[in-house]
Amino acid sequence: MTIPAYDNSWGQYLALAVADPGLADENRRGPGVRQRVQVAMPRIYNRVQEETTTEYLWIVEDDILPPVDTCERLLRSFDATTVSVSGVYQSRFHPGYVAWDQGGRIFTERGDGVQVIGGQGFGCVILRKSVLEKHVIHHGGRGDYDPTFYAELRGTRWRAKVDWGCEVGHGSTTESVHV
Repeated sequence: MTIPAYDNSWGQYLALAVADPGLADENRRGPGVRQRVQVAMPRIYNRVQEETTTEYLWIVEDDILPPVDTCERLLRSFDATTVSVSGVYQSRFHPGYVAWDQGGRIFTERGDGVQVIGGQGFGCVILRKSVLEKHVIHHGGRGDYDPTFYAELRGTRWRAKVDWGCEVGHGSTTESVHV
């Protein structure tokens, strides 16, 4: 079942049913769970890029709790070569943040200010639609969709950024599965 988009003067809200309810909260190390997530998530972001009518797309996943000034803070960090700016949040599935450096190494220590990085998860991110629409989001056989998206941008003028001063809460209906 697809819930229709809600549109008003300040923006648009799109809700989609792309997989079994609760899939994102399941233990991704469980049998078949990771693969089901890798199929479901690109469905969401490909549909969102088709529906978006503005240049900037703010994604806040359902288990993320951003501070009230997050959107404004993230937008301030855009310039002509910025494809995305993210708030920072801890991973539920590995030690460290859901952000990585140019070499693909996960940040385990908190940085300072706004930093150019290799990429980040889409948990709390503003993306430039004009770049996003030129890419089909997929896991590419390499794992999750978000590292694949940023890997495809390597060697281009586009840069991802994280605002280390903008920490967003990452809640869950299940216990953390850090190892």
